[in-house]
Amino acid sequence: MQAGFLFHGESHSFRKSVVLLLTHSGGTFATLACANMLKAFTTDLFAVTSEWDTQVARVVREGLCLYDTCLRPLYHMHMHMHMHMHMHAHIMHIYICISHMWLQVARVVREGLPGDRRKQNISFMSYVFVTFAGPRLAEPCSVSAVAMHQLLTQLLLHTMRYLKQPKGADQQLTSGSAHAPFGATYLREEVHELAELNDGSVDALENIVRRGGALNARLRRQGHHWAQHILEAPLSWLLSLAYIGATVIGGGTPLSAVLAAAAEGSGGESGDGVPRWAAALVGVVDTLVYAFLPWWTTVLIRLLQRRPWLHRVAGRSLVVCDVPYVAQTLEAFASKLFALTYSITALSVYSGNAIDHMVHRHTHRVVRGTLLAVGRPDGRLNALTSAENTVCLSANQASSIQNYGVTAETLTIGHHPFKLPLSAEAIFLPRRRKLFVCEAELQEKCSFTAEESLHEASAYEEAEQMRLRMEQRAGPKVELPRAKQASQQPRPRRSSHDKPNVHLSPELRPASNANATIASLETLEGKERAPSELGSSPINAARRDSMYAGARMLGRIEPLDEPFIGAWMLRDPRFDGLTVGQLTRQQTMLQTLYETRVASLQRLVSFMVVLHAMGKRVEDFWRVASLGSLAYDCWSAMAIHPIRQLATPTHPSN
Repeated sequence: MQAGFLFHGESHSFRKSVVLLLTHSGGTFATLACANMLKAFTTDLFAVTSEWDTQVARVVREGLCLYDTCLRPLYHMHMHMHMHMHMHAHIMHIYICISHMWLQVARVVREGLPGDRRKQNISFMSYVFVTFAGPRLAEPCSVSAVAMHQLLTQLLLHTMRYLKQPKGADQQLTSGSAHAPFGATYLREEVHELAELNDGSVDALENIVRRGGALNARLRRQGHHWAQHILEAPLSWLLSLAYIGATVIGGGTPLSAVLAAAAEGSGGESGDGVPRWAAALVGVVDTLVYAFLPWWTTVLIRLLQRRPWLHRVAGRSLVVCDVPYVAQTLEAFASKLFALTYSITALSVYSGNAIDHMVHRHTHRVVRGTLLAVGRPDGRLNALTSAENTVCLSANQASSIQNYGVTAETLTIGHHPFKLPLSAEAIFLPRRRKLFVCEAELQEKCSFTAEESLHEASAYEEAEQMRLRMEQRAGPKVELPRAKQASQQPRPRRSSHDKPNVHLSPELRPASNANATIASLETLEGKERAPSELGSSPINAARRDSMYAGARMLGRIEPLDEPFIGAWMLRDPRFDGLTVGQLTRQQTMLQTLYETRVASLQRLVSFMVVLHAMGKRVEDFWRVASLGSLAYDCWSAMAIHPIRQLATPTHPSN
């Protein structure tokens, strides 16, 4: 039970497990240690990384070579011995063979893998998925996180398509009479709809990050507004410095100057014409002014900028509330943006799940002026209604903690165009997708004429009437797009962006893209091939075909030609007899996948735009205010450290 994990070598077996290793740099300690350990237990090691020539990708490829060269023959030898154990004459021979095989394993581990065997059996593209984010001088878990999320979405889509049910299985899914193949509970049409939703997300993300667009300007304006909360501390310090310098150099405060001017005309008891009691009173007031100088200068700045002036005069805290991967990514993103800033403009960042533990972990920390960023699911979808209600309840509960009538400054971002009464700001993301069945049904209900609304009918008649209206709106039966045969599909051409960032030797340049990729990787690993091996031999042709086999098999998932998502169910005989309300419940899984793979990603990018605008404004302030002497670059806090120069924090066995 080391490191808090509840399993160990005796309670959990990793043999023949399918392992997916996720690392942007390809050299993360924990991921790399797991790859080195698990390659002795399973050959199904897959890696998702930023480029091909990373350390974890090399470990995955070496594990495949080790298995294909040594462990596979050893396994077959062991099975052969088990089947012929009753033949005593062969036992000694079998044990001799096994001993020889283990000697071969030891020699491979000590001396390396045979080059010829390696070149014939390894496909360098099959077990390593590349996000094409590439090596970056600094990565604040923004581009890499979004690229990896999108790649995993593509893996999900093509896995669902590859494991599609055989004929007759869809009927079993709807009737519940038998188990679905592979435990799948989705239909083939839903895969095409999810792919369409994912394709539409690209335009939505482009609209979020496009400079000059209305949505991007709104997000950046919110970030600049929050930057004013953080910059009020150095601005207050500058105003205090100016006040102290003016009063000390001028020899008096504004109140003492007013008192002296008033006493000159009327005379007084003291020698200089100023009454003693008046001078003492002005001295007390000036003392209080000096004592609370940071407070009243901050209030003055807030009044001039038209911001709430009763917020606490202290350091700001940011609480990000969304689904775990969004909240944790934004916490790391915002923390790295302010990692190099000065203490007077520091920002404390926390994260939580508004559906789970946000109320118990963070509401007691809410004070006047706390920045609360909340991501809201689209509650217009029936599968997400309860989730949005829970998020809104958590946000309202946190915003209800008030002092002097002031509470936290809450920002909500989501697709549902409804602003919470207790939230300060709400940014709505445009809906760049087709309607779901529940949304189309709501539109049909709103389009009822007055006569239809006044007509008294039973619940069954209303359901039948709604079904007929929805069938008319759905149109003819929706057919699945026909998949092209693999032999008819043109071989995909790879662009220059797909090639590794290495310089090939002159003898390698005439090779094809596939051979050039393999040659580049082998060159990086110190295993160069002879120029004669780059010809069009049967081995090279088979290897090249195996590389593109996956792309030819998967292809592009075409969208369904339907007016709204789920229209195909209204014309499908498998759903005959179901009301529209029952059809909406059939889309629960699709709507959940839309939220986890598409909608949440759009909220993540939107929050990144807000936080980056806030951090960039603080960075620019220090550069301008100090004339460059106190300037810093927020990206340098996220620079990739030389991994080989750092010690491993824990032993790989832990």
